Amino acid sequence: PRGPPGVRAVEGPTPKRRCIKVEAAVDSEPPMLEDSPAGKGKGEAGELPADCDVWGPARAERAGTTPDAGVLVGAVAEEDVQLMPPSPPPQTQEQLEHAARAQQLTVMDECLDGCARALAVLKDGVLAHPVVDTAQLDLWRKEVAGLVANNRRPKYNIVVVGDTGSGKSTLLNALLGETNVLPTNGMRACTAAIIEMAHLRPTDAPGRYYAEVEFMTTAEWNKELDICFGDLQMQNGLIQKRRPQGDGPNTQSWHRLQAVYGQVCSTREDTIAPRKGGIQIAAALGTTKQLQGKTATEIRRKMERYVDSHNESNGQAYWPIVKRVKCRGPWAVLASGAVVVDAPGVRDDNSARDAIVQTYLKEADSIMIVANIKRAVNDKTAKEMLGQAFRRQVLMDGLYGQLVFIATQTDSLLRSEICDNLGLNTQRTTLEAALARNAFTTRRVRRDFVDGILEMQAEAGDEPQSRKQLAQRYTLPVFTCSAVEYQKLSGVRVDDGKAQVFHDIEDTGIPALCRFIHANILRRTHASVLRQVKEVDRVRTSIDSILRQMGQTEQATNLGLEGQVKAKVEHRLAAVRDTMHGTIDFIRKSCEAEYNDTVNTKVTEGVQDASESALYTCQQWSHKAPGLRGAGPSGPTHLHWATYKAVCRRDGVFKNSSRGCINWNEELTNPACAKFAVAWERFFSRTVPSQLDLFRKMVMDTFTSFCNDVAADLKGLGLPPERLQAVTAGARAAIHNKLVTRVCQAKEQVQATQKEISRLLPPTLQRLLSPTYARANDLAGSGSALRRTDLVEGYIGQNGTRDLQTSAAALKKQWGILLEQVWVQALKEAVDSVLQDMHVHFAILYHGLGRALDEKTLQRRKTALEACLPALSAIATHLQCAADVEALVPPAEGEIPKDNLSESAQALITRKRAQRRAKGLADGEGAVESGMSRDDPALRSEAEASGAQASDQDMGCGDEDEADGEEGEHSSSGDDDDEEE
Repeated sequence: PRGPPGVRAVEGPTPKRRCIKVEAAVDSEPPMLEDSPAGKGKGEAGELPADCDVWGPARAERAGTTPDAGVLVGAVAEEDVQLMPPSPPPQTQEQLEHAARAQQLTVMDECLDGCARALAVLKDGVLAHPVVDTAQLDLWRKEVAGLVANNRRPKYNIVVVGDTGSGKSTLLNALLGETNVLPTNGMRACTAAIIEMAHLRPTDAPGRYYAEVEFMTTAEWNKELDICFGDLQMQNGLIQKRRPQGDGPNTQSWHRLQAVYGQVCSTREDTIAPRKGGIQIAAALGTTKQLQGKTATEIRRKMERYVDSHNESNGQAYWPIVKRVKCRGPWAVLASGAVVVDAPGVRDDNSARDAIVQTYLKEADSIMIVANIKRAVNDKTAKEMLGQAFRRQVLMDGLYGQLVFIATQTDSLLRSEICDNLGLNTQRTTLEAALARNAFTTRRVRRDFVDGILEMQAEAGDEPQSRKQLAQRYTLPVFTCSAVEYQKLSGVRVDDGKAQVFHDIEDTGIPALCRFIHANILRRTHASVLRQVKEVDRVRTSIDSILRQMGQTEQATNLGLEGQVKAKVEHRLAAVRDTMHGTIDFIRKSCEAEYNDTVNTKVTEGVQDASESALYTCQQWSHKAPGLRGAGPSGPTHLHWATYKAVCRRDGVFKNSSRGCINWNEELTNPACAKFAVAWERFFSRTVPSQLDLFRKMVMDTFTSFCNDVAADLKGLGLPPERLQAVTAGARAAIHNKLVTRVCQAKEQVQATQKEISRLLPPTLQRLLSPTYARANDLAGSGSALRRTDLVEGYIGQNGTRDLQTSAAALKKQWGILLEQVWVQALKEAVDSVLQDMHVHFAILYHGLGRALDEKTLQRRKTALEACLPALSAIATHLQCAADVEALVPPAEGEIPKDNLSESAQALITRKRAQRRAKGLADGEGAVESGMSRDDPALRSEAEASGAQASDQDMGCGDEDEADGEEGEHSSSGDDDDEEE
């Protein structure tokens, strides 16, 4: 503003007035505090504007604007003061990263908008004209419709799994930048439903937060009721009304009924009868409920009764009948397009929710496994990966390279205990101890991860690969995170005091995890958008080339060559058709032979192993086989009679908090799956893509030979060579791009179908055993437990081999269907499309050469061409944004910059390195525990200490003892050590 120094403009009490605020720093006393409506004067700070109205505190208070102490507030005419915007505060690193991501996404969205405009012009401005025959127009319209349907950002599905008490909900709250939008509890597990989270833009819904609760259908809930009442039914046929002791299946069922109905009576009818004040179950089943909230706290409170398994007996809980909750909010971490799914714990016994979780896992782009850092190493969580069956299935799904491991609660530690366990100096600070444990955990988890792969290869009977090869192929991103400390440092958790361990937000690991998520999403989005642009441009270029050539053909001299040129071109096309279909047969036979030699051989061997061990496996469920269950601290391997019956009632699958997941069908098929899992993954992850790429190359080679043959055939007919060159160039570009797209689609189709097939063995065996399970469940009375086990074991002993072979036959049958109906059919469609394009492009060579077109036809085509060609040029303008997308450098997969260190970690590294050099110590002498490297793991980069993705090369050491292997590996030169640090 115009005026003395130290004077700035602020908002005034009236719309047409502005205030001048003189800061107290100008003088110790305010220049003037005249409580007069028209007081004017000068302050020691300098001259005020001549028409300044000086307001004192009393007048300002009456006007509703209380000035700060020690300042002068004057109302000045608007034209006398030039308001200057305040200087923005410096942006944080997080804000800068968010702005960069937003800019990239804006460019990609603009590109998709350009594609949408281009497709609209193609549909309404080009293909609306009869420039070619109807059949070709229909093909082009079909292609354009497919591109319109796919003209959007791709989804990136992240499934978060973890056992009870892993801190999963707290971690997700921190990632979302909230305190408790997801229910958390420090004393019990509380998340019962599946929660899907995605970004919500302000224009998408009236509230800032939105949730959609999806309830079970009536049939699904009735199935759950049959199981619950079956668990609680006593010998006299009545229902157990009192809460059962322990944590058996009847306890879980009692809690579900109590939560929903508020009562458990002696009969089913009395229990489910509506009571006053209770929820209306029948009205909720099969419906969805919409929730909105202006704040995270408000939406959480509204969601609690649907997702919080508090087990209170008030009859007001919906969580037992909720299948899924879709939650949307203004969460920056999901703004790039991620959809995060918080799956219930592996001990959730609900068939409807379990089916949805399995679907999410099949469609997942990334699976995040969450474990408490105290258990991450001791329990070898990375090696076990929530059970053998789970990690084996992930391997066969081709998702082993998409796993992410997150160790939580890194702020929970005793400094002296960590120093003692890791052999650190007892003078280390709590921060140094925490960073050391983070580094050690990262290295050990990655090592255990590789051990798990080696174990699966050994089970399959394959020659194990070296650690280095496996580490290069299956990189496991590991993050060590403190969600609570991050919330405190970021200011979203203010009621629990200050951060106790970490003082730099980077050390909590959450910012690195956010960057990792964004990097993968942006890479996926970049590839998808670029492919869409190229597809739209391919269609435009193809149509443009054909129409321009047609325009030149109409003006060409009638040479009377149509019959000759057409005969030669169609003769060559017929030969090409046979060659390309022969290529499909070659690829099919090659893949079939490879499958039979590798996968099918292993399936046969595995079924034999499963048949031999089936009876022993079955006996382990009862008291007849001594030993311990390998799944955990569950005591003797035999099951309590009530649990045994509960498993039979659920067709061989039961989950609870004490035993975890019991799946008899998987246990019976485990030997078979273990035998062929590695071969299956190798075939569908390597052989199938390489064979499809070979198919594309062979088709393009056939097309090249066709072009050469046509050029040789037409050489002596006097056809202008430039016309043939133009047609050939246009056809080559169109066919190459189409083949790339078709092959990519075939790969995706095969991968999606093989995920279904790879899961066939357990459910197929379950259907075969279902009658036996039902008969075993129906047994009652004295001695029924023994008769039940005899029934199950007797059936398995007599018919187990037959049922396993039948299950394997079903798998082989589905493989044949995949080969013929999905794979071969996709290749045939690709060849037919290529042949159609070749026919359309090369028909231009003889179109109109041997006959004169009537005037009406010429005029119609001329009019259509005059309308289409400018429209095609406009499409090119819409697609100019493709250059902007190609200019974006997508981050490498899982890339986290190595120099992304917190200031505390940098200072720690610098200080300790200087101390080590000053003492003249050699690298590696300070490591006592086998997992330690160099003088101190705290000296490792924070990218590794907090779980970032810096490459961990020492994971490729030999098979010797861990301490020896690491000791020998780190005997490198000091310069190399400094570079790696």
